[in-house]
Amino acid sequence: MKKIKIVFIALCALLVIIAGIIIGRKVTTKDWNLFERTPLSAENTANVVSNIKKIGELTTASYYEELVLKDIKTDTSSILGMKIPNKDEIVLIAKGIVRAGFDLSKITEEDLSMNVDTLVISLPPAEIFDIILNPSDFETYYEQGKWSQEALRPVKADAKDLLKRHAIEAGILSKAAESASGNIKSLFKTFGFSEVEIR
Repeated sequence: MKKIKIVFIALCALLVIIAGIIIGRKVTTKDWNLFERTPLSAENTANVVSNIKKIGELTTASYYEELVLKDIKTDTSSILGMKIPNKDEIVLIAKGIVRAGFDLSKITEEDLSMNVDTLVISLPPAEIFDIILNPSDFETYYEQGKWSQEALRPVKADAKDLLKRHAIEAGILSKAAESASGNIKSLFKTFGFSEVEIR
């Protein structure tokens, strides 16, 4: 009976030692990897980059504004030899949208690496993609005199520049970067990564 107990205790001790060695190796390996970023395999990186590039432009912020545009043109006409000044005036309401985000087609293999089970990705800078002002987005609020489409062309061109400037001043690029985190993390997790770190 005593021999059986001794054998049983010895087996249990041996199992504990073996388990300790295995766990110790796993912990050591994992802890080491925490301090080391390793590149993805060439094949996996190429596949991931290819899938990312197919996405192209990823919109993460937009800016909407109704602009009030005013223009005045003056000339003189002659009536019975007298020069009379004429003043034509127009006021337009323009409704426009600015779209900003990240062009994922610019990502290269050098922008991706692995840290244990985490994908580490360096994004290109946020940029403005579109300034959307269609002809139907302009409404005449007030008009005095004659205004041809040719005369209105510079006014509408200025509207695009003004809309872009207002969007930048409102911080559209920083907002695009802030809101990108959740969207991009969810996107890359669909590629099979448990965690995603954005830089």
